[in-house]
Amino acid sequence: MAKYKISKENLSEFFGLFKSNKPKDRAAIEKMIAQHPGLKAISKKRDEIDKMAKKQIENDPWVQDFLKKHNIDLKDTFK
Repeated sequence: MAKYKISKENLSEFFGLFKSNKPKDRAAIEKMIAQHPGLKAISKKRDEIDKMAKKQIENDPWVQDFLKKHNIDLKDTFK
């Protein structure tokens, strides 16, 4: 497995994208993902998991009842 050496500045910048409550520039995040093969693979896998989860949520009445009971709205969660 390849090892990567990340400087403290880069690490802080990366995790800084997700720390604050203010919205980030989505284009900058997409650009960063597009340029990094590891992040591309993670993004692709996340999209696959989202599709599986959406299918399960839509097809399982128990999950639908659970979400409704706990006032959970997932309208904007999946693409």
